Amino acid sequence: MSDRRACILLVTATVTCAACGSTEVTGPRLAYNTLTGPSAVDESGVVINEFAARLGPTEACSEFVELANTSAREQNLGGWKLAVSGPAGAPALYTGIPIGMVIGPGCHLLIATQPTGLVRDIAAQCNLSDDGGLALLNTDGTIIDQVGMSSGSEFHEGTPLDRFDTNAIGDSYSRVRNTGSNRLDFVFGPATPTNQFDDCVRP
Repeated sequence: MSDRRACILLVTATVTCAACGSTEVTGPRLAYNTLTGPSAVDESGVVINEFAARLGPTEACSEFVELANTSAREQNLGGWKLAVSGPAGAPALYTGIPIGMVIGPGCHLLIATQPTGLVRDIAAQCNLSDDGGLALLNTDGTIIDQVGMSSGSEFHEGTPLDRFDTNAIGDSYSRVRNTGSNRLDFVFGPATPTNQFDDCVRP
């Protein structure tokens, strides 16, 4: 788990075209400020359990993130967010979890982009880069869990993972332990995305 606390603010990014004199709204991004000092120990037991930045060599927009509740009680994730970061920082919103979304003990929540064809619980934007990172933030903006695929990403724990293999087909990074170092905690192999409708694996 992270030892940092974050404050987040959704803003609207705009790009002005000097030649035509117009302003184009490009959508929401994530303004992220790291605060100093220790954060409270997270007791939710909710982790980023599995993810893929792509499901095929030509499928850069086939992304999914699976959350898992490793605790023995229900967790209300309503209002939580997933953020992404590129290899040079620049955090942005990946998706928001709807109010009222509860994840049972031992259960999963599947967040995915449309091209995956997966039965997803929540839709996501297509902006998880092959050498970026992910962070799960609660309603206070505290980082609950994070994982990165480069040291330049704003989000990672300990030693980051290798860049996602752009030639991989149907593979993902899956959590096998929780030591606080991404390289020790995740392995690369066949993807097994699980949604909240699948049977829960009790801790």
